[in-house]
This record gives sequence, structure tokens and C-alpha cells, in this order.
Amino acid sequence: MASPLSTLIIKELNQELRNKDSILSMAVFGLSIILIFSFAFDMSTPNVNSILPGLIWLTFMFTFIIGLSWNFTREKDGMGISLLLTSPIDRGYIFLSKTVVFTIYLFISQLCLFPLFYLFLGFTAITNWQLWALSLLVNWGMSALGVVISGLGFRSKMGDVLTALLFFPLASPVLISAVKSTSAISRGIKFELYSFWCMLILSFAVGFTVLGMFLFDYIMEE
Repeated sequence: MASPLSTLIIKELNQELRNKDSILSMAVFGLSIILIFSFAFDMSTPNVNSILPGLIWLTFMFTFIIGLSWNFTREKDGMGISLLLTSPIDRGYIFLSKTVVFTIYLFISQLCLFPLFYLFLGFTAITNWQLWALSLLVNWGMSALGVVISGLGFRSKMGDVLTALLFFPLASPVLISAVKSTSAISRGIKFELYSFWCMLILSFAVGFTVLGMFLFDYIMEE
């Protein structure tokens, strides 16, 4: 017998596979930003590699906000989240399922966009498994924070604006740590020398996951 958490995750994934709204909007938006960067920066400039990690993670931050807003708006309009909240399911499971699904969404978008960073901007670190492990960790942290903030703005008429206003300042530790770690990985630096930044992302992800599990019930109250 499937657990409530696995049932919710499968439900979310099936819904996205039918509609493809969130993933498509994330991929198209990410592609647009990459093309803009590829025309805006001279790739022959020696210093361009030093700013690539920042450009990459800014792209994924904006991409994630687009997918997050689209998903919650769709569920709000279709009363999907309201039906979930009235069902006899622990709201902590709802939070966890959305966190897991958004982590997967982000990773799928990265599978599509990282090769484009290599193609258009010459980002060669995509062949390093440490970058992909870092991506999963960053995705977890951003997803946990994003679901908590989206829950706060769900009942508000300015929910999308509120989500963006709260997300970027609160996500800055993850963004800075991701940029530092990606820069170290692209230069072939040993893990021990940038492990502090990875531990910071892990602490952030665990902290907001625990916070969301215990507070999502109160966050989503009328």
C-alpha cells in the first residue's frame, strides 16, 4: 500500500506530465536568458569564466520562481490546493511532496539547460559529477524555501509578487554558496576547500524542510 507522501508525489508528477506547464515555462525562460547572456558577453574575454557561475545560478533562481508561481497559480485557480488542504492528510506531507517535486522539476530543467550553457557559454564543468550533486543539493534548498514562501503568499492577492520579494533575499545564502562551490568545481579545486559552502546549503535545506513540515499547517490556514 502506497504511503500518503508517495501518493502525493505521484499525483504532482502525473499532473505535470499531463500539462507540462511548469517544466516548459522553466525551460523556455531559461533558454531565453542563456541566449541573452550569450549575445551580451564576449566569450573570448579571459575574465568571463569568473562570472559564469553567477550567471548560471541567477538563471536557475529566476527559472525556479517562474515554475513555482505557475504551479501555485494553476492549483489556486483550479482549487487543487484547497481540496488537498481539506483532505485528511497531514499537511507536512503536502509540503514534502511539493518540495520533492520542485526539486525534480529543477533538476529536469538543469538537464536541459546545462548543455546549453556549455554550447553557448563554454561552461565545461557539466561533465563533473560534483556539479550535478551540488545541483541536487541547491534544488532541495530552493524548493523547501520556495514552497514555504508560496504558502505564505497563497491567500494573498499579491501572492506572486510577495513570493519573489521574499524568495530572493532569503535565498541569497544558497545563491552565494552555489556560486562559490560551482566556481571551485569549475577550477578543479578539492572538495575540502569549498566544503564549507556545501555544508551551508545543506544546513539551509534541512532547516527549511523541518520548518516547513512543522509550520505548513499554520502557514496555509485561512
